[in-house]
Amino acid sequence: MPLKTIAQNKDFGFKFENNTFKTIEGVEAIIQRIKNKILLWTDEWFLNIEDGFDWEDTLSNPAEEIVLEDLLRAYIQSDIFIDIVTEISVKINRGLRKTDITFSAITVDGDPIEALEINQAA
Repeated sequence: MPLKTIAQNKDFGFKFENNTFKTIEGVEAIIQRIKNKILLWTDEWFLNIEDGFDWEDTLSNPAEEIVLEDLLRAYIQSDIFIDIVTEISVKINRGLRKTDITFSAITVDGDPIEALEINQAA
């Protein structure tokens, strides 16, 4: 299932090269899509307040990292471009209000996503 989208820079603006928007496709586009989904908080996007991960409820409860791993695994696997999450690791630093997530997955086309790291700050 092909996916093509506009590439983003680190502050979520669109990349612009040679007087045009830079596009990405395939695994690179899926990685950007999953990262955006994980970083988006529920109620944050005005066009669909149900979209995003429920970070507020999840992090306000003293949940174990294994519980958060299970929730994130299910959330990532719910994406139409992801077949299965093969590995996931979550490290919560409540003092810094930060969560580090690393996961590997297989896309529906059978392409691997290797050890993608995402840092979520509250």
